Amino acid sequence: MSWVRIPLGPPSISILISEVEVVFVILASMVITILDAEVAESNWQALKDAYDKETANVPEGIHQTFLIQSQSQATSWRIMTHWRSQEDLDHMRQTEKVPPAVRVFQAADATPSLGIWNIETHRVNKNSNIF
Repeated sequence: MSWVRIPLGPPSISILISEVEVVFVILASMVITILDAEVAESNWQALKDAYDKETANVPEGIHQTFLIQSQSQATSWRIMTHWRSQEDLDHMRQTEKVPPAVRVFQAADATPSLGIWNIETHRVNKNSNIF
């Protein structure tokens, strides 16, 4: 079986294909940011409203973003953002005085902690059409 690498936009993103199907996407510089904060129940609606406002027009550099709430600790909330590249994250951090995800938590009187994670590999169920 022969394989071909096809670039997809930025040099860090490409796919490998065989003669039959796409096998996986190379995510060389994609990153995920995770902001985590405790939010009082009285501020949950403010948090959701601020998230909706800040994500009404998702920038091109963001692949996906999620506002998630812990099932075991209801006051624990996170915003997970899947960035197209480290460069896109760096650009946002240089151009925004306060990052949008931080503004979301601030609107709910919460101060988030930030984690930045490299995506080493990625798989998607080929039958999934959720996203």
